[in-house]
Order: sequence, then structure tokens, then C-alpha cells
Amino acid sequence: MRVHRGCIVNLDGLTEIEPLESGDARLKLRDGTLLPCSRRYRAQLRERSGEPAAADVRG
Repeated sequence: MRVHRGCIVNLDGLTEIEPLESGDARLKLRDGTLLPCSRRYRAQLRERSGEPAAADVRG
């Protein structure tokens, strides 16, 4: 799945999605590789990986 303009990831190797303050995310793979995930692809990634979408908190 595409997670960034320059990155495509096999979701079988994904171990963690770390949200960042900017709205982007950092992905951790089984082999320890860290990859960027842009805001544009983050919601779709959460859906496909089976992770629930984070609540939209405004305040």
C-alpha cells in the first residue's frame, strides 16, 4: 500500500503506526525500519491495517 509519495509498504511487515503532531505518522516495520506516512494516506492505512481511526479532538 502507498503510505507516502515515495514509499510503498507491505502491510504484513507493519508492526506500529506512531502518530505525529503534524498529522503525519511514522511506521515501524518488523525489521526495525522507520518510514514516513503522510496525512494523505494515514486514514486509509488505519482502515486497511485493522487499526481503529483516532477520534478527531478539537479544542
